[in-house]
Amino acid sequence: MRGGGHPGKRVASGRVRVDAARAIAKLREYQLADRTAWILEAVRAAVASDATSISLDGDANDVWLWWAGSPWGPEVVVRLFDELVSPAPTREGRRYRYLATAVNSALGLDPAYVDVILIPAGPEALRVRFTPDVLEVPEDEEDSPLEAIAAEPVAPPAGFAGPGMLVHLRRRAGLETLGYFLRGQPPELALAAEACTDLSVPMTVAGEPVEERGTDILRLELGSDLDGWVAVTDPRHLPSSGFEGVLDVAERGVRITSLPFTVMVGASGRPPVRVFIDGERMPTNASRSNVRRDAYPVDAADKRGRELLTRLFQQLAEDLSGPQPDPQLRHAALALLASSPAVALTSALSMPCLL
Repeated sequence: MRGGGHPGKRVASGRVRVDAARAIAKLREYQLADRTAWILEAVRAAVASDATSISLDGDANDVWLWWAGSPWGPEVVVRLFDELVSPAPTREGRRYRYLATAVNSALGLDPAYVDVILIPAGPEALRVRFTPDVLEVPEDEEDSPLEAIAAEPVAPPAGFAGPGMLVHLRRRAGLETLGYFLRGQPPELALAAEACTDLSVPMTVAGEPVEERGTDILRLELGSDLDGWVAVTDPRHLPSSGFEGVLDVAERGVRITSLPFTVMVGASGRPPVRVFIDGERMPTNASRSNVRRDAYPVDAADKRGRELLTRLFQQLAEDLSGPQPDPQLRHAALALLASSPAVALTSALSMPCLL
């Protein structure tokens, strides 16, 4: 275990609001459908906190998510679950709600504990420990484990320099952790590596930089106040089956889901086209497992992506008209034409270099 440090006196504790204490049973309803996706909400918390870099690592028992930036105040962390039972959060409160959802869902995995460690630039850090029993409904509200949550001084965890924050999940030993030992890493690492490929903040997973998703070859910004783009992408990084492109929907740069994006009706193969849309808040369901396609900005990105297809294909043709066109562009253009030959006519493509 890389984390650690000796516990000291409590420097902050939270009186959870009465409505929050009574809502302990309800907290389970806010847990993610896929409990391991807690890590994605934690990454969103880091991005929303203006992190300058993010690092994720783990082993059979542990997951460590660290980000560089100003640590939060301890009074916020000890009252973290208040964010899940409060009315709609303010813009400032979104980062707290992300981490509250992350910790709440991580506790649904029944770990030994989840620590949130606030690491300043100085010699002493503060640790707030959450254990699964905080989600148990007490007979006496005065004895609620939520009331016992406190921030305690600890030595800064080895290997994590401040200022920044560290979220540490420690799993209980058992068959599950044995399986992770045999596979080499816990599931959170692969999940984050896949979902964070369009993140604007530098991030490493198990010491390796997160690679950009799909290696987009040619992009056009969506514009119109939409944070995203439509792109010709490397067909080797798309699913081999299906007849549609991809609409990737992200929140704070972390992908929520991938939806089908129709490039051409009657296509005979998958066109190498990807639309990406990001935002500070997406229209998701309660479990954060899907988005409403008919709601802004997802619907607007879908529409704008279609409007830009002709320009995208024309730009592709122009880029291929040079004396030495990029082999990646040529490969993508061939895949595009193979997926729907009608694209060449409807988009006025002229690519003699492909013949």
